Amino acid sequence: ETRTWITDSSFTVMSNAEGEVQAAGHGVAPELPIDFESETYPGSAVSYTSADDDDVKLVNEVENSETESGSDSSDNEELWESSVYSMEDDEFFEECLPPPLPQHATNPPNNSIVRWLVGFILILQAKHYIPDTAINALLKFLSVFLKVLSLDSAFIASIASSMPSSTYLLKKYMKQPDIIYLVVCRKCHKLYRFDECIAGSSSVESQSKLCSFIRFPNHTQLRFRRVCGQPLLKTVYFNSGRKIFYPFKVFPYKCLASSLQDLLLRPGFFDLCQHWKSVKEPTVNLEDIYDGKIWKEFQVFEGTPFLSGPCGLGVAINIDWFQPYKFVTCSVGVIFLSIMNLPRSIRFKRENIILVGILPGPTEPKSNVNSYIEPLVDELFKMWTGVLMQVHTNSQVVRLTVRCALLCVACDLPAGRKLCGFMGHTAKLGCSKCLKEFRGQPGSMNYSGFDRSLWLKRNNRDHREKIQRILKCKTKQEETNLESSLGCRYSSLLKLPYFDFPRMLTIDPMHNLFLGTGKHMLQLWMMHGIIGSEHFEHLQERIDNVVVPTDVGRIPQKVVTGFSGFTADQLKNWITIYSIPVLHGILPRVHLECWRLFVLACRILCKRKLCRAEIDISDALLLKFCNSVQDIYGERAITPNMHMHGHIKEVVEDYGPVYSFWLFSYERCNGILGNQPNNNRAIEPQLMNRFLKDNFAYSFNFPEEYFEDFHSVCSISKPELGSLGENLLAESSLEYSSRCTRGILDKDDTHFVACLYAKLYPDHNNVVVNSAYLKYTSIRIKGELFNCCKSNRRYRDSQYIAIAEWDEAVFGEPPTPLLDAGHPDSKYRPVTIQYYIKVSVSRGQNTSHLTIAVVLWNKPHESKNLIGKPTQIWSHNQFESGGINSFLPVQYLKYRCASTVDSIGQENVLIITPILT
Repeated sequence: ETRTWITDSSFTVMSNAEGEVQAAGHGVAPELPIDFESETYPGSAVSYTSADDDDVKLVNEVENSETESGSDSSDNEELWESSVYSMEDDEFFEECLPPPLPQHATNPPNNSIVRWLVGFILILQAKHYIPDTAINALLKFLSVFLKVLSLDSAFIASIASSMPSSTYLLKKYMKQPDIIYLVVCRKCHKLYRFDECIAGSSSVESQSKLCSFIRFPNHTQLRFRRVCGQPLLKTVYFNSGRKIFYPFKVFPYKCLASSLQDLLLRPGFFDLCQHWKSVKEPTVNLEDIYDGKIWKEFQVFEGTPFLSGPCGLGVAINIDWFQPYKFVTCSVGVIFLSIMNLPRSIRFKRENIILVGILPGPTEPKSNVNSYIEPLVDELFKMWTGVLMQVHTNSQVVRLTVRCALLCVACDLPAGRKLCGFMGHTAKLGCSKCLKEFRGQPGSMNYSGFDRSLWLKRNNRDHREKIQRILKCKTKQEETNLESSLGCRYSSLLKLPYFDFPRMLTIDPMHNLFLGTGKHMLQLWMMHGIIGSEHFEHLQERIDNVVVPTDVGRIPQKVVTGFSGFTADQLKNWITIYSIPVLHGILPRVHLECWRLFVLACRILCKRKLCRAEIDISDALLLKFCNSVQDIYGERAITPNMHMHGHIKEVVEDYGPVYSFWLFSYERCNGILGNQPNNNRAIEPQLMNRFLKDNFAYSFNFPEEYFEDFHSVCSISKPELGSLGENLLAESSLEYSSRCTRGILDKDDTHFVACLYAKLYPDHNNVVVNSAYLKYTSIRIKGELFNCCKSNRRYRDSQYIAIAEWDEAVFGEPPTPLLDAGHPDSKYRPVTIQYYIKVSVSRGQNTSHLTIAVVLWNKPHESKNLIGKPTQIWSHNQFESGGINSFLPVQYLKYRCASTVDSIGQENVLIITPILT
């Protein structure tokens, strides 16, 4: 008989009937009502005593009778065992690869109903952060429930016999993550295999080794060549006299080769990675990362095909820290990878993100993360030359040589500089793109000056030579002085021969533009008394009156608190949509015009497609904005983020639109990790296991049987909102809302539709318009949601405004001409959308459909440009005469709008702000 007792969530210890103890795995153990005394500070290794004066208390019987006991009964000590990694071990990489043919550790019962039920439970747990204890209770209830029902049904009896009754049995349907647990030195962060940390051969003499890392082995003074000397393992004693060694800190690491193999064996995944090759056509616009210089340069690298080869993968890395506890200050780091070959619409989906490892807390490493990324860098170095892997393509599994390269570092500034070896923003050479020297002392640095002709660009060759000089330093003082003078420090990424440090470290627009400058300007206005508490209520009232599309997201009612607590997406909406019409008349004109430059630049950069001219325009606007801030508020108002504005153009040219590399999706993954249930101690292994388990649920392979019945219930797909939203549809596609009503056009409306069709297709003869139609309240055009006046419950009395093109060839000249009729944009006018109809048109034996928006064209106002770009003023509740122009083909809808009604003098006017995409 074998029994188990709980030591910690990262591993389980087995004890047989004679009391012999052995390690038995690394899965998350079930929670049991045993109150062990333990240290509880975040990130620590647990220390405890037994629940009574006897030996270790047995609390749970293992359900699996096949569990083996293989410890040596002569030992009276317990060792923490784990998969380990040695940076010097060449066999590690090959051991992470799967066997020659795809195999499964277990063979669950082939019952389609059970698989659908199991998949639904896994997805339910992943979506709603349900702890294992609740799932365990649910499984037990379902097992008993099905057994009761099976008394009268053989079919239900077959289901009951296959249904797992606990989370332990549920694992038979899951691939267990092969996580490697590495011991971390608390002082210098060096990584060790666990078996390297035990000194002594016998149970009496064994003890924890000390960290053997020497920072400067060639130091001129002997006393500075000492080893780190920090204990690596904690010794835990039991009342029986037994002891166990447990790491103070653990770094759970998931082998990149294993993660890639799992993805490449997923049906259709490899074909999606190759999709960009077949659909991409040469274009002058930048639509995705494939249009950037970096991707094009790595098509063929140094004469050898890489991305253009049969299986070359480019990956982007993100490192960030998050708070896993609500009321305790603790920073836990995480390393993510994303595969850049995937289409942008699925590139950052949770199931396609690779979790590499979780850096232990409770604090961040001070200057670099080299020790934590060394295992990953070693793998990337070997995968650069190619590794043989199994790939699922064309409905079969084949073996291909897979190459992989790190082509992008997508982090915020502090994390990116720790990873790539650049100095922080308080250094004199604190920019990762240029060698501009910032004047002043830390805490009062001067970042002003935007004459880019004086900014000497960094280049990769010089950067690598500087790092080699730093590696030769013998003392800490020498190293510090050289790092300060050269503006860089050592990074493990130096091992990658292709990695370009200055170019491949991006500038994240989310932190740089929205959380950085956007927030800083608000603080400047309040600090200088330009906006005070007396303005906040007025600002909040204006914001509340703005009507935006339902999938854009609203700003919460926090303006009265001084914009505190805004998320990055809310700040983005504030800057690009709300700020100009809301601040007009409150912010003095000189300050508003300065702010307008920043708003217009952000609106351009946030578009999903950019032409070369728009990149130049946004760059010029940002540069002019920075100079204006320097003139109005002084040099001390300039921040490191504003200096980095001068380099955003370079990053966009290298990687395409900001949607390709900004951090909204990675931040969402951080939020998912931070919301996972845990036992508040040694949480890194728990979070790692739970995230990988949930990713398995999101990619669960459901059976084809009963697909039509269960797919809608078990589906995890939903449209992303705000900055996480993506254009999932082809440009020519059109999607209708699920609900519709039927109606009949009257004689006049049928005539107008027939005339409209004749204008659109003058070559079509003998056309008959069916007066019956389907009526919709919303549609999606090019992936964007267009509503109508009655589709938004929050604003039932409000109008839904969009920008449409007035085509004079179809509708004739507009009844009310514009004052700026000669302007190229004068053909675009706001329309109030009533609803959408789908009409069938017959032409001989052929029938086609015409989708029309029934609209009212708002009349122009003489004060159209009073507020200034990007906002316009139009007449409120005054519309052009109807007729054929009331039936607008949806292809003429160009932009969605944010709209509000305000007064100019005694007159109410409609104020609109187009939402660019």
